[in-house]
Amino acid sequence: MKIAVLTSEFPGQDSPCGGLGRFLELVSRGLTQLNHEVVVFCPGDEVGERLDEHGFRVVSAPAVMWRPLRLIRKLWRLGLGSPWWETDHCFRMARGLIKALEEEAVLKPFDLVLGTNLGLASWFVKPRHGRNCIWISAANDLWDQADGVWNQRDKRIRFWFECRLMRRAEKLLCPSRAIQKHFKEQYGIDSDWVPAPCEVKLSKESGDEKILAKLPERYLIHFGQIGTRKGSKDLAEALPRVWEACPDFRMVWAGPEIHEGTVSSYRALWGERADHILVLGPLARPDLNSCVKDAEASVLPSRVDNFPNTALESLVAGVPVITVEGNSVDELVENGVTGTIVRNGDPAALATALIAAWNKPLSCDDSAVSTLLSKHDAQQVAARVEELCVV
Repeated sequence: MKIAVLTSEFPGQDSPCGGLGRFLELVSRGLTQLNHEVVVFCPGDEVGERLDEHGFRVVSAPAVMWRPLRLIRKLWRLGLGSPWWETDHCFRMARGLIKALEEEAVLKPFDLVLGTNLGLASWFVKPRHGRNCIWISAANDLWDQADGVWNQRDKRIRFWFECRLMRRAEKLLCPSRAIQKHFKEQYGIDSDWVPAPCEVKLSKESGDEKILAKLPERYLIHFGQIGTRKGSKDLAEALPRVWEACPDFRMVWAGPEIHEGTVSSYRALWGERADHILVLGPLARPDLNSCVKDAEASVLPSRVDNFPNTALESLVAGVPVITVEGNSVDELVENGVTGTIVRNGDPAALATALIAAWNKPLSCDDSAVSTLLSKHDAQQVAARVEELCVV
């Protein structure tokens, strides 16, 4: 069968790539190994095509203006409408993807289109393009509520379109049981749970000696994106409680801020012990891997998430994870075996877990990690996608 993958991000392209792009790369690889012809369509500054080393093609497509948006832009200039720039960007990107798909379909039609709700990548997919299946990669209402921006009209407009997109799909796939439950209970949107594929390869390169020299002798690490949705605020509020019991407690924070100035706003909470937190910002992969593998535990208390790579990277490195319940990270962590799970949004409970981990280092059972990874084998996930979507 000929399968199109529509995505707002993909490794090796011009746009930033997060977990979604890496998941779809593995799914595309697995479907190719199952003898399907796979073509991935993703955003790019200009039209281009490359052959992935695993046999599927990747086509980049620039954004294209959608005619109804011209009228909306005129209303903006007249002061008769409220801007919704994110949604506008999504539609233009999706229009570019479907244009590239239609040009490719002239040679041979597609049987299946696997898209995502993120970025409205599949908005313009019609029955004539192939069976419409959607990978639910985010619950943006939960993300925006956690970040305190849900009251912005643009956020609500974009999410309304995302729900419309999911309701139109013939099949919905969701890698997180927490997100699956949320959409079912809040919006009546049913989906099939499909484990996200994972393939964590820790860099064999050594980290930068200048960075490694800064690391404390003992520390816990908080890494990935830094922001409220990732539990960074809850962690920041927990630390003063931790220092009361463990004055020598140290942490390393690594990763980009979701909103600039986030870490600076936390320093007032830390007072004179602010220097106990080493903030490294975004790191190259070898440097980050070195920081993670030498940590005594990773602290990943996301308020909401969807199968984050950070948790997998920690576990593969043999580093236990401290997280909270109901955020999808807890679906990857076995309490007392590969980490600790506490109440969500409770800095006091998080502080108790951090104190316990500092006084008595946690363990991370290798066999439990191996079992977890086997459930998320890329080829098995691709077979599950084939079973649910290919008719």
